[in-house]
Formats: sequence, C-alpha cells, structure tokens
Amino acid sequence: MKFRGLLCLFLISAGATCARAQTDNQDQIVVNNLKAPTTAQNDVSQTPALVRWMFNKTGRNIQVIVPILATDPNSGTSVGIMPIIVKQRKNSDDIESITAPSITENQYFGPEGTYRYYYFPNQYESFTAIGTIGRYENEALIEYKNLHLENTDTDIDLRLHKNTNAGGLFYGIGSNSAYGNQSSYISHAWSYNLTAGHSLFPDSHWRVEANSHLLSERVSNGVIPGMPGIKTEFNGFVPNSFEQVQEGRLSLEYDSRDSPVTTTKGAFLQAYSGYSVEGIASSYNYDRYGIDGRYFYPWPNHPDNVLAFQVQGQQLYGSAPFWLLPELGGKYSLRAYAYGRYVDNGMYSVNIEQRFKVYEAKMAGVPTELELAPFAGIGSVFADPTDATARYSRPVFGTAIRAIARPQVVGSLDFGVGQEGLVAFMDINYAF
Repeated sequence: MKFRGLLCLFLISAGATCARAQTDNQDQIVVNNLKAPTTAQNDVSQTPALVRWMFNKTGRNIQVIVPILATDPNSGTSVGIMPIIVKQRKNSDDIESITAPSITENQYFGPEGTYRYYYFPNQYESFTAIGTIGRYENEALIEYKNLHLENTDTDIDLRLHKNTNAGGLFYGIGSNSAYGNQSSYISHAWSYNLTAGHSLFPDSHWRVEANSHLLSERVSNGVIPGMPGIKTEFNGFVPNSFEQVQEGRLSLEYDSRDSPVTTTKGAFLQAYSGYSVEGIASSYNYDRYGIDGRYFYPWPNHPDNVLAFQVQGQQLYGSAPFWLLPELGGKYSLRAYAYGRYVDNGMYSVNIEQRFKVYEAKMAGVPTELELAPFAGIGSVFADPTDATARYSRPVFGTAIRAIARPQVVGSLDFGVGQEGLVAFMDINYAF
C-alpha cells in the first residue's frame, strides 16, 4: 500500500483531475489543467484553524499537510502524515510540480517512508517518480504520460516499476475455495508497461488502444500475524523463482461519459483481447479476453441522483500463475470480499448502485457533496464459462458514503456484506 491515491485528497482543493487505472494493481493520477488551491491563494483568516494549519503559501510554493488514514481487508489500517509542496508556474495559477513525502505506520508491516514527485511540463504531459522504503514493502516507479503526442490524438503512457507488496492473500483456485484456507504472501515484481491509444475519428467517442506489459514476479511467505504463509498452505501453486510474462493487449473503447471520475451520465464500454507466447519474453502461453461495460442514468427531475450499472467479465485460456488469473473481490469487482478472494481462469460480476446527493457545502473554499449510495452485486469465478453455476454466485449488498468535489475526485468509504460477513474499503474513487 503506497498511498499514491491519497494525494488526490489534497487535489480536491488543487483542482486536479484524478482517475484510477488498474495497471499492476496500483493507483495512478491522471492530470490535466492543474490549478493551485483557491484556499491557499485567498485570504484564509476566516477559515477554520485546522485549514490554516494545513495550508500555507510562500511565494510560488504552497505547503499542505495531509493526515493519512487508509484501510482495506488485506493490508489492514495505516495512519500517517503527508506534507505536500506545490510549486506554481511563474505568473500563473498552473501547477508546475508536486512533491509529497510521507511517513506511515501499518498495523501489520510497520513504518514506511515514501517520496513522490510529479512534474507537469504542460497541461498534456506529466512525469512521475515514486520511491518507498519499509521493512516489508518497497517501491520504485518512473512514469511518463502524454495525452496529445506531437499535437495529435495519440496518447501514450510509459511505466517502469519495481514493487514489493506484503498485502497479498491467497485462498486457492476455484469458486469453492474455503475462506479458512487463506494464506498470506509477499509479491516481488518488476514490470514495464507501454500503452498507446488513438481516437478512431476526430471528436469521436470511439478509441483504440494497444498495450505491452512485461512482468517478472515471484511470491514468498507473508508476514501477517496468525496467518500461514502461502508456501505452507499452497506450495504447489508457488514457483521457486521469478516467472516472466510478456502480455500484449488490444482494446476497443466507447466513452460518452461527462466525466471519467465523477460521472453523472453517459456510457463506457471496453472490449479487449490479450496474449502471451511462451518463448517470446514469456514463460507461459495464454489468451485473455475481457469486457467492461458501464451505464449512468440521472433521474429526470433530480439529475444529482444517478443510477449506475456495471457488468464485467474476463476469460483466460492457457496456463498462467495465479497472480495473472482473473479474480473476484475487492472494491473494483465485488465489495463484500477481499482483493483476490476468488481466482480462476474466468470471472464475471454485475453491480448496480443508486447514488443520492444528501448534502452540499463549501469546505475550505471548495464545493463539496456528501453522497450515499446503496449497492448490490453478484459475481463468480469459473474455469470455463460453461462451468459457471448459480450455486457459486456470490452476492453482495452494501452502502457507500462519499465526499465529492466535482469533477475532480471522490473520497469513499464502502461497506459491503456478503456470505463471509462485513468488509470495508476506505480510499479514493468510485467502484466504477
């Protein structure tokens, strides 16, 4: 857990656009037209003492102190503090760079120190460098994004990443894996990721994307107290050395949403296929197919109340280690189960939620909404679609509580209840 996404809590005030990308299971910040926080620019003498302590402006630099609180079912709870320095461009409110170190304490993994640097040459380009040092977890990341390469409709994203994550849990393969057989593991991974996309036509909702992902990974026994390590419970599923995979992927997307983050209307559809060929920088042969469809319907007389629907599915044919298989569980597939709770060659999930705006006010000079969103869902994993049965479909019911600053970012606390009890996720962004 590296808390990159928690920087977005500050960017509510900074006026950034933040979105979650699910590459290497990490949060990414997508930034366009960044502006300095209005609270820091204006007279804050009338703002609460806590806000005056958090925000301070000196010349072109804005200093912000952000407390950290995060929790998920796998990694437990982390607390800490993140001082942020925002540098503005000369004679402009635009942000040139953000520096954000942090110190956190996790209930399982102890203290961690992280340094983050974000540089924005212009409104379309960004450069990111992140490093984390801890007893069990560490990270080194370099990433470059360009939304309009050479002033065209082509966008690229190049990412180099080394990551050690101690929050993995594994229960076995299949839809009937037993909760009591859970084991913990540490993932050690090196990866390279290159994505390029292009609009099919000028001003079109349709887009094509190509992706190349090289991953070398191994797992070792975890350190969560009172839980056996993966090699103790599932030694047959764990290679003894690093396993390398080169996966190529092609995607076709349709996107008519009014906002990629705080959507109130529109639709999103992504269909993709991927492949890995043994002997071509890969130890495995497999094909992967998937779909992600979303639809958002605002009430005719109450457009702030939005009915949101998602269906997603994925199928892998061939052989791959368990960490590359489709999985069910976590905030972004089924919110009553921990990340990676169910793993197999195929998965599906269907989610629906009703988003009600219940309160709106200015907080630290920023218009902020409070939202309640009861939700329901169902999903399952299977070896093949013909093997899917209603018996192993996992239901979920729950409610999310969210603080929203449109169109920038969402802070969310999701409570989900399923067949294994209550699960809570505290982080940024909608589930879909």
